[in-house]
Amino acid sequence: WEEALHIAAQALNERVKEQGADQLGMLASPSATLEELSLFNQLAEGLGVSNIDHRLRQTDFSGQAQQPLFPFLGQTIEELEQANAILVVGGNLRKDQPIIGHRIRKAAMAGASVMMINPVDYPVTYKLAHKSTVAPSHMVQSMAGVAAALLQSRKARAPEALQAIIDQTLPNDTEQAMAATLADADNAALLLGLDASMHPAFSTLRAIAVLIGELSGAKTGFVSDGANSAGACLAGVLPHRSAGGTARETSGLDAAQMIEQPRKNYLLLGIEPEFDCANGAQALAAMQQAEFVVALTPYVTDTLREYADVLLPSSTFAETSGTFINIEGRWQSFVAASRAPGDSRPGWKILRVLGNLLELEGFDSISSEQVRDALSEQLGEVKLDNTACGDAVTPASPTTGLERMASLLPYAVDNIVRRAESLQLTPDGQMVLLRLNPDDADALSLADGDRAAVMQGSHSVTLEVLVDARVAKGTAVVPQAVEATRALGAPSGTLQVRKA
Repeated sequence: WEEALHIAAQALNERVKEQGADQLGMLASPSATLEELSLFNQLAEGLGVSNIDHRLRQTDFSGQAQQPLFPFLGQTIEELEQANAILVVGGNLRKDQPIIGHRIRKAAMAGASVMMINPVDYPVTYKLAHKSTVAPSHMVQSMAGVAAALLQSRKARAPEALQAIIDQTLPNDTEQAMAATLADADNAALLLGLDASMHPAFSTLRAIAVLIGELSGAKTGFVSDGANSAGACLAGVLPHRSAGGTARETSGLDAAQMIEQPRKNYLLLGIEPEFDCANGAQALAAMQQAEFVVALTPYVTDTLREYADVLLPSSTFAETSGTFINIEGRWQSFVAASRAPGDSRPGWKILRVLGNLLELEGFDSISSEQVRDALSEQLGEVKLDNTACGDAVTPASPTTGLERMASLLPYAVDNIVRRAESLQLTPDGQMVLLRLNPDDADALSLADGDRAAVMQGSHSVTLEVLVDARVAKGTAVVPQAVEATRALGAPSGTLQVRKA
């Protein structure tokens, strides 16, 4: 341990001095504990590094300066079940966030009108009031239709940044009905799910969601990736904001840019970039070309051994004390449930020692509680507001051809569940398939059980076909974060598909 920590600290220090802080990229898991994330940010600031991020699966960072302090639900989890109208955009909440899905079901059972705009007609255990199942690139258009209907009913104009999108949209009957349902409700909610946050036009979806909320009175909320995205944001694991949302003097590269513009050095906290980043193939290439990589990780693989120069064995969340902050802003601290195997250590302790070896200030805590309390004192009272929205939106025009929708399977979300053999044997674990709408399958002469070659750019993989009427026409559902599709790269874009 002593040798590994000294090598890591010395190399990071020397490389930052010789190559510049800009050549170090720091990527953290959104499921790391608050204490680990806080010390990770302190380490970055001590080294003068701004290239730090936890939003590994996000691809659109436009207008990030105007994003909420953290992905906030817009209300408490308990309050959600009191809503009488709920619109979910880009989310399979029953699988992505089962507790949120359960609360929505309770609202539906009590008479709430639940509506969905999704690229897949995800199954739910209640009757939907309205649904729009459209290809990913048409989701912006569908949301714009709801906003346009609300604007028409109020004889109002869209904000200037959204006029080009909304003014040319003619709402269809479903979008008109969704708008009326939200406007007529006295307690409405609009939630952007995980598919929305990974969408290539996320900034536009967010801007339209805020507008719909303002026009209808609906509470706008976000359902985030990982167990602790809120904690990561508050701890300052962002390239443009430090702890508590304070703007950095100089913004660094976001998670996608750190992969697209490879750095010479990387420090990784609890992640496998080839699975956890939006573009796994590109992330792996970035790691392989790097001169020096330090990884704090509870697991080791042959791939990780190939690109990591120093491996620091860290505990999983169940083997350390720590804190998660949920999407309503509630701090939830816990103690270790089991002893960590071998000689692995809690991530916060590893980061504390690295900070000490680098002779940085603020690394003298002797317990995770001290790290948590120091951050809590620094943050003070946190104000939550989802209504702020910048005018930087990503244009989104409907795509021609078969679009990739990179689903995130529930048992592929992190390095722990990916290794749970029993979970991989469940129906959800077995969905490593190419899912196509029947019309698209017919056009390609594909049937259930066929093998298909799936090409994205210069990359190709072979997958078994599942013909599924729940998939929007023009959409190919191809999972991400799994070995079988890692070579494809980007989570969105046009695919070429043919029988293998």
